[in-house]
Amino acid sequence: MVASIRQWLYRILGEIPVALFVFVGYGHGITQPDIQRWIEAFSITSLAALLHTISLLSRPEPINRLLLGANLYLLIGGTAVAFNKANFLFWLDHYQETTVFLVISLLGLLTTVAAPSGFIGVKCAERSIVFKYSLWLLLLAILATLVSYELRGDPLLAGFAPFIALVIFQKLMAKRLMGKALRAEPVH
Repeated sequence: MVASIRQWLYRILGEIPVALFVFVGYGHGITQPDIQRWIEAFSITSLAALLHTISLLSRPEPINRLLLGANLYLLIGGTAVAFNKANFLFWLDHYQETTVFLVISLLGLLTTVAAPSGFIGVKCAERSIVFKYSLWLLLLAILATLVSYELRGDPLLAGFAPFIALVIFQKLMAKRLMGKALRAEPVH
């Protein structure tokens, strides 16, 4: 019971940096944030993203790559604000929602190739299966990047919908992969 409450709280707290970013950037009916809104959003949320990333790294299970990618995006933006990198902020403003999917896709490529639990984020004895599932998630992340680019400026269609599609696909594939891993374990 306590473990399930802890997991529920962990999941809810994990969404705070991204939700806060959306609230600050797009709050009060703003549909097209300007550079000043981006600066405020990154300034406020990069600290929350840093704290959440530290908490992710302290856990024994594989890190949720989608949340880590979103946090890295917020940390990159916060760093650009802290070091007054106006050109980079203009680049973020131009590509808008697409930038988070670029970060997620790059993280996906790196973890697919280098991490034992892959981009999918599941521990499994058979690395080839993890690689296959991670590759599917990576392809979907790249597709989400392209969709986001084509629809940039529409936070719902360019940001929220592709991210939710990635989350749902990742959860379904991870659950399926964990089922395969359990069936492959020897019975004692």
